[in-house]
Amino acid sequence: MKISEIFIFSEKIKLISPYKLSFTTIESIRCNIIKIILDTGKVGIGECTALPGYGTETFEDIDKIFGEIQAVLKGLNYDTAKNVVSELHKNYPFAASAIGTALDFAFTNIILPKEIKLPLIFPTSTSSDPAYIVQKVQEAYNQGFKTIKVKIGRNFDEDIITLEELLKLDLDLNFRLDANQAYTFEQAQYLINNILAFHSEKIEYLEQPLPKNDWYNLSKLCQLEKIPILLDESIYNEQDIKKAAMIGAQYVKLKLCKTKGFYDLINIAKMANKLGLKVVLGNGVSTDISNLIEAIAYHYNKEIFWGAFEGNGFYKLTKCLLKNPPVVREGKFVWKNCKEDGVRVQYEN
Repeated sequence: MKISEIFIFSEKIKLISPYKLSFTTIESIRCNIIKIILDTGKVGIGECTALPGYGTETFEDIDKIFGEIQAVLKGLNYDTAKNVVSELHKNYPFAASAIGTALDFAFTNIILPKEIKLPLIFPTSTSSDPAYIVQKVQEAYNQGFKTIKVKIGRNFDEDIITLEELLKLDLDLNFRLDANQAYTFEQAQYLINNILAFHSEKIEYLEQPLPKNDWYNLSKLCQLEKIPILLDESIYNEQDIKKAAMIGAQYVKLKLCKTKGFYDLINIAKMANKLGLKVVLGNGVSTDISNLIEAIAYHYNKEIFWGAFEGNGFYKLTKCLLKNPPVVREGKFVWKNCKEDGVRVQYEN
């Protein structure tokens, strides 16, 4: 089997409401999509959404790479094409992931499940009125959500006020707190010792409180052993996974967009497990294409991924790209395969 045709698309999609991170507010996303067709007619698709500040690639970078890769990949077999992806991943991991994923689905026999149903996080942030945030979390609980992900890091004092209000809620909820690298060591230490440690039964983990390369101080936070630390922005490859285990982190976050494709995602997760790390999966800034592929990986490998699924980027979009996109029901990611013959994911022009 060889690559016969390659199509590239791009799309700008407005979000239902602004998504507030510590380093930016996102009102729309621009995604790059690649579709690979083999000489046998089999099809694979991959998607990535650039997020400067989280990664280094821009939409324009990925668009340029996709344009250049068309001529390079045409006529190649699977192994040779994946070698190209591995080399590309060194400098352009998001672009490489989308291409690698499309290759995996085109060349290999990934059977789409009849149905996927995974517990899903509910996202919120501390950059609004605390009473409003508490109300939204209560509504989410009534809708069936059991895990709340709170984006923090824009204003430390506001974080403290809002978190204290949320942690007072007498509801059967777990909280994940994500600072997206925004804190100093002193701020993170204060938050852990003076707020979170008193509610440790409600806190699953504190995610990426410090800059991604500050391994020394991340290690010091892990050694406090009061609140588990999850690393996200620090994690891109096997060496990063080993560092995370070495400094005492309990969790790592994986996203399809940082790996070399579908199988690489699974293999890295298995490696993390062997080192004693729990693996949280899912991208909050992507389309339904990547989220569905992440969900397929989780569905078939429930023993290696942990807790509520974070692939909720599709939930924030005003429109989805798949003919049969996932939906949210009772706090869960739900997708049903309407194609009895197992037809692969198709991008709808």
